[in-house]
Amino acid sequence: MLGTLILQGVGQGQEIVRQFEAPGSASRGLAWDGQYLWCADANAERVYQLDPQNGHTIASFDFSMDFQHGGLAWSPDGYLWLTDYERGTSRFYKVDPSSASVVSSFHCPGG
Repeated sequence: MLGTLILQGVGQGQEIVRQFEAPGSASRGLAWDGQYLWCADANAERVYQLDPQNGHTIASFDFSMDFQHGGLAWSPDGYLWLTDYERGTSRFYKVDPSSASVVSSFHCPGG
């Protein structure tokens, strides 16, 4: 599945400058840490650190997630934020990507 596109430009002048296959069949989010792309896959229940030049996996770790939910964001303090839906409620998880450990989590209001 083609899951990662890198765009250049703004508005109508955007163009695809690079593309590659996503590392799994059920990608759930994409985040940029300033050097690498991060992508979660619900089927494999893994989070991948990707080389933006070629899509090769640099590192990965297990992270259980609901098949229909999930999202990623990178925070300036070096943590990866993941969202998931578990047992009837949505949660945010602050994850240390170097150890794959959950630093904290909290309920997502309205979810």
